[in-house]
Amino acid sequence: MDVLKINSTKIKIMMSPSDVKKFGLNTSDIDYNDKETRVKVWEILDFVKSNHDFDHGKDKLLVQFYPSKDGGAELFVTRLVGLSKGKERWVSKAGNVTMLDSRQTVYNFKNFNDLIHIAKIINGRKSIKGSELFYDDYDGYYLEITEQGKTRLDSICDLAIIMEFAEATPKDKLPYITEHCKKLTDGSAVEQLAKL
Repeated sequence: MDVLKINSTKIKIMMSPSDVKKFGLNTSDIDYNDKETRVKVWEILDFVKSNHDFDHGKDKLLVQFYPSKDGGAELFVTRLVGLSKGKERWVSKAGNVTMLDSRQTVYNFKNFNDLIHIAKIINGRKSIKGSELFYDDYDGYYLEITEQGKTRLDSICDLAIIMEFAEATPKDKLPYITEHCKKLTDGSAVEQLAKL
């Protein structure tokens, strides 16, 4: 797999036939509405992130996929920084293009045992791309989860079970939490808690 950084927001990924096979892509019939296809694209992006200098971060992404005659493929990935709301929906209707949504949710846990229990349940879900844990002496623990994938209603993956053990926190409170609460983890809170 070769990666060409076009600029700070766009890369080109050139995949050989063996790369396509490794990630389990069917280049003759890409279904952007298929959850598994989106998961595979995120796996490719995670591989690129860990092996090349392109951090897709928490931005919405535009992915353009072009199969090659030899069985390989080319992907163009663009971080949609500063694109006005609604504009991305127009862009995403073009051929060979899909949008990968990103969402941050924050949950407040009063009980540490409940937090560990939930982490064990949701650990390993591919839509979870990052998580942070914060502590506040008064409010307890805040778990911030970044999910990526296709939006279904108002959530990307089914994390409804969390609501049995925690309260949803308004997203506009996140700046306060990050500034005033003690950060206990660095990007993989769910994974770290699940090991306890």
